[in-house]
Amino acid sequence: MTLPITVSDHAIIRWLERVEGCDLDWVREDLRKSGRFADSDTQVLTYLRDKVGLDIADIEARILTPVVRAGIAAGSRTIRVGNVCLEIADGCMVTTVQLNAYRIANIGRASRKAEIAYNNKTKTQRARQ
Repeated sequence: MTLPITVSDHAIIRWLERVEGCDLDWVREDLRKSGRFADSDTQVLTYLRDKVGLDIADIEARILTPVVRAGIAAGSRTIRVGNVCLEIADGCMVTTVQLNAYRIANIGRASRKAEIAYNNKTKTQRARQ
């Protein structure tokens, strides 16, 4: 049985900040002013969805590319995407971490595992055609 691949609210917030360059401090400040819990990633996403019209499903689709999905399915715990690393736990993307030189040197194997899994899946699909 294959578990569904999910993305946590925290991971979406970190993706928006670290990959797409969004400064979300204004959202947290607005939540504080209205008396809501500004440190909750769920509250921030709800605000962005309701007040700004952010399409969360679209963000998840941009995050969960075929390579990322294949890496998660292959059991990777980290997947490198550009200058960030996606942290995976039990089929759920839990956060997005900025990379520095040390982290880049230490996650190469996990990213390669995801790439190999995706390429093998693609080759199998082509062979069936």
